[in-house]
Amino acid sequence: MLKAKLNTDIINLDIGAKILGGDITEAKNVLTMFINDQLLDDEIGIIQAYANKNYKQLAKFVHDLYGAVCFCSAPALKIAAEALDRALCLTHKDIDFLYKNLVNEINRLKAEFKKIES
Repeated sequence: MLKAKLNTDIINLDIGAKILGGDITEAKNVLTMFINDQLLDDEIGIIQAYANKNYKQLAKFVHDLYGAVCFCSAPALKIAAEALDRALCLTHKDIDFLYKNLVNEINRLKAEFKKIES
């Protein structure tokens, strides 16, 4: 199961378009707004909450990120956010690993987005 998740697209505008009624341009616009208007704030909050071992605050930031990314075209980040969200709310297992994976997916998304914006 993890192997399949490792092969998940960083950005897939077709997924976003499906959610938004088939409009690829709108999917790219939503992704752009998410990255430009929300992602950095979420990332900072997640990193600070984790560094302070404030798991209640971390859960809030991760849950908010997961909710937002469900409407974007970023399936790998969605999977990473969902996994950490569930761990923080339900199992309390593998939080360190899942946190590192989430931060990695945020960085991969930002790098991939720069490529498509150029």
